[in-house]
Amino acid sequence: MDFLHLHLQQFWLYLNVEYEYSLLNHDLDIDAIYSKEKRKSKMNLDIQNAEIIAPKGSHRLDSYHPEATCDFSSGNANAKIFAIMIPINQKMTCVYIEPDENMIEHMKQWMGMKMFVD
Repeated sequence: MDFLHLHLQQFWLYLNVEYEYSLLNHDLDIDAIYSKEKRKSKMNLDIQNAEIIAPKGSHRLDSYHPEATCDFSSGNANAKIFAIMIPINQKMTCVYIEPDENMIEHMKQWMGMKMFVD
């Protein structure tokens, strides 16, 4: 296998990525799955520390100006993506996720008035 072919395979491995979210109580684990076979833990956060959770583009997020952004969504323009505004390492961070309806309902239980579905 030549050098270029090996690098193209590695490049493709990181292009084909899916994210898996595990929510247990209020702890959210985010894993990346590369080419449906290699899993890597990307982030763990306590959503109760979030200042707000709302759909991406919601006017409710207008007053937040995150210093960092972590996008763990599919990138699909038609997907319902949520923004979690949460302090991480003393920086306001926007974390994008794509939860299903079941996960949204669980987050509503723990987040109360900090969770919006618009």
